[in-house]
Amino acid sequence: MDNGAIVFELNNAVYSYLDGVPVLNNINLQIKQGEKICILGANGCGKSTLLKILCGLIFPTSGEFTAFGEKITEQKLENDDFSKKYHKKVGFIFQDSDAQLFCGSVWDEIAFGPLQLGLGEREVRNKVEDIIHMLNLNAIRDRAPFRLSGGEKKKVAVGSVLVTNPEVLILDEPTNGLDPKTQRWLVNLLIQLNKAGKTIITSTHNLELVQEISDRIIVFSEEHQIVADGPTHQVLDDKELLINVNLIDEYYHKHEGTHSHYHIHNY
Repeated sequence: MDNGAIVFELNNAVYSYLDGVPVLNNINLQIKQGEKICILGANGCGKSTLLKILCGLIFPTSGEFTAFGEKITEQKLENDDFSKKYHKKVGFIFQDSDAQLFCGSVWDEIAFGPLQLGLGEREVRNKVEDIIHMLNLNAIRDRAPFRLSGGEKKKVAVGSVLVTNPEVLILDEPTNGLDPKTQRWLVNLLIQLNKAGKTIITSTHNLELVQEISDRIIVFSEEHQIVADGPTHQVLDDKELLINVNLIDEYYHKHEGTHSHYHIHNY
């Protein structure tokens, strides 16, 4: 684990909907600067809810959430200056790119974040052009996002977040629906960004992906609690744990070689 500063900390955090049923149950967690972490768990276990708390989109019903050394509350994020600073530091890539893209062109989509931060026209233009070049989006720069393929939409969604140069990148099931080529592009990009010092936090069901984009895994149970938190190889080798949290079945096995390949057989 990186010995850097603590980026996020949750102490006895609970999140419940109006019916009182907890979606997160007594969560205690620290994430340090520069880590790359994957969050695993069955559907409905609370992974996406945790990510939304880290992004400042929702807030614990009880307990405490601290980010960058400061307690985060709904009242603080209602302050425009504080909110802008927070969302510049933390970038969130939604599971469904369509939920994130709403401007008339790819160029406008990438420019939207810097404009909201109040940057000058020239600085915005330079940042957008840098991202378009970095992600090889020039051929689609003037196209409407809703007319793009799934892989193109994901690239634009990533670009719209990276343009503000966040310290932390949070991704919710980022490879869902992507073709293999775009998945490989995204994995390579995340590895590059982490090497450049960015904290990467990813929720995914893809166990092969986990090996490449994380050094640490946090596992949620279907009771909405953290039941494991450790090095990636150690967690992935714990077959009993993965069965208990309903991520694999008893027919699961992995093939060892240059890379490990995980197989889930449904009978």
